[in-house]
Amino acid sequence: MSKVISFVVPVFRNAGSLEPSYQRIRSLLHKMGYDYELVFVNDGSDDGSLTELLELHKHDAKVRVISFSRNFGQVAAITAGFRAASGDCCVLMSADLQDPIEKAEEMIRKWEAGSEIAICYRADREDSAFARFTSAFFYRLIKVALPKMPEGGFDFLLLDRKVQLEYNKLDERNRFFQG
Repeated sequence: MSKVISFVVPVFRNAGSLEPSYQRIRSLLHKMGYDYELVFVNDGSDDGSLTELLELHKHDAKVRVISFSRNFGQVAAITAGFRAASGDCCVLMSADLQDPIEKAEEMIRKWEAGSEIAICYRADREDSAFARFTSAFFYRLIKVALPKMPEGGFDFLLLDRKVQLEYNKLDERNRFFQG
């Protein structure tokens, strides 16, 4: 029986990028020979993202959609996705198409070789100057407590099922996922 890889994709105002993200993920897993489930977590989007997700689900039963009644934030969406995902490993990926799918393949290969956690982070972002400045400032402060944290944090990673289940046991309300 083939192993199943879950992708968790938090969604907030990502209408228009969801179908291409879905196609990239599905194509990669087909090429690699894995079965899959895609868990999209709509975090209160008001731009048509939910409609696009429901359309994907209608055409592919392996697409699961969780939809929040309002915006609860990225960490809440990540947590809900990890709790819903049931694969042998779980890849967390943004819906904005800024994460290169080739890196997911590299993380899966690391997992196949025995790694329980694989992390990618963006060296450069397509954000506004203000967003880049505030993010850089925030992560410089965080590095005081967590010196091994990448400069811009990370939100593209793979967790083995064991690690995912341990994360799911955490019952903290105000999580800082990257920390």
